[in-house]
Amino acid sequence: MPAYSQSSKPQFVEATRTLMSEVVRLLVRCGVKARGATIREYAVRHCASSYPAARDGEPRQEIRLELPEGLSFVERVGYRYCIDKALRASAAAAYWRMVDTINRQRLWMADRLEELHLDKANESFHAMRAVAAAELTSQETPLFPHYSLLEGHDRFSRLPSHSGRGFRPLHRESCEFPSPSELFAQMGVRDWFAAPEKQDSIEDPKRYCAAKDALTLPTFTLGVSDRRDAGLKEVFDISVHPVHAFFASGVGVANCIGNSGPLKPEISAAVKAGDLTACAVLSGNRNFEGRVHPEVRMNFLASPPLVVAYALAGTLDVDLSTEPLGTDKEGKAVALADIWPSDAEVQELLRSSIDSQMFRQSYASVFQGDENWANIKVPAGQLYAWDAASTYVKTPPYFDGMTMTPAPLADVNGARVLALLGDSVTTDHISPAGNIARSSPAAKYLMAQGVQPQDFNSYGARRGNHEVMMRGTFANIRLRNLLLPGVEGGVTIHLPDGAQGSIYDVAMQYQSEGTPLIILAG
Repeated sequence: MPAYSQSSKPQFVEATRTLMSEVVRLLVRCGVKARGATIREYAVRHCASSYPAARDGEPRQEIRLELPEGLSFVERVGYRYCIDKALRASAAAAYWRMVDTINRQRLWMADRLEELHLDKANESFHAMRAVAAAELTSQETPLFPHYSLLEGHDRFSRLPSHSGRGFRPLHRESCEFPSPSELFAQMGVRDWFAAPEKQDSIEDPKRYCAAKDALTLPTFTLGVSDRRDAGLKEVFDISVHPVHAFFASGVGVANCIGNSGPLKPEISAAVKAGDLTACAVLSGNRNFEGRVHPEVRMNFLASPPLVVAYALAGTLDVDLSTEPLGTDKEGKAVALADIWPSDAEVQELLRSSIDSQMFRQSYASVFQGDENWANIKVPAGQLYAWDAASTYVKTPPYFDGMTMTPAPLADVNGARVLALLGDSVTTDHISPAGNIARSSPAAKYLMAQGVQPQDFNSYGARRGNHEVMMRGTFANIRLRNLLLPGVEGGVTIHLPDGAQGSIYDVAMQYQSEGTPLIILAG
């Protein structure tokens, strides 16, 4: 939601709140849905990651105005304002995360050099630095070798320390380390920034490029405002002969969770026979194991152009900065730089393809829907009419008998471990959204309701049915329960007899026995 904040001395807080109220009234007159806006007060933080304390030493309070709804603000007043703020924050985040990573790598090098020096006191600094640099490079990529690998240092007595001032990128030009404004230009957001000025030369400086809270990496969030049937349209593949292809699909959750279809039989057989770690490159926001496809274990997130580039290359075992994507009709090598558009090309395409009228037309009828939407038959009444026969939406029993006063907490005695999991347990491990396996408890439930396997759909599509979701909990095909070493999937053992079964079935057995359960996970 759009928000505006201003720090004030305690004696001016009330006047600032009055000013905020005037701003709200002005926004309402501009057609912004600002009624119900909130004005809050906070203590202004003064720490290493925030703004410095006021020079006069007097305390400050932050007065913050938050609007209840953002779309009308974007439409009526602040589209550029919102994008500007978000891009500044995201660009600053990228810059300061880079600085933070370099600082971490420098401190690792310093610690390792001290260890090597204690072990081999007669060895030279340069020799030990080469050893430490090789070790770091084998673990991760040094962002800027001059800084990360301490190439500017020449003695053990002047190594960076954890209690020091931290990393400052000196000698930028000789080391080719970008300034914030240069990095922003590389990211394609330079047009959103005012000309650089010294902080003391402007009346009300805004420290968008300060470290502040940048390491949390602010980002955009997207919501569906309209959905309509696109009808039948041609879709083309950009193919790399004979087996690799990039599928240019629709806008939405199209290729997620295996919706792009199965792997070719020969590829699937090769993956299984060789126990291969298959990889995917996608521009979505999910890189869980098996999320793109059950047989694809590693998923790498990239920008859409890089997805196309790797698809053209047909492999991830390639350095796109030095190796070609392939060859043209004449057999000449084609590099990524040959097909990558310049910033000027992108900006020209945006200018020639997008105008404000497109958005006005789209949003003019956003809440009306099309003919299909209008013709949907819905029951009348204030309450939802539950359909007992539905396998998609069922009334959950969890609120039956619930009182306003919760029951007091009680001790857990005689519990059993249902699942002993390792680290990096994701939401997709806990409640998968992908396909429903035919041998799973959820599949058995659906078939008992008369649903055929071809109509199972996915766990994500059946989230409104608690019976399916209960049976799908921990049903991820890549889950590793350490109670069963070497076995993957949503399975466990019943104790003390050691009988193996699905996590759902064993949990139900424990429930019938009155045995409380716990999950251990990292």
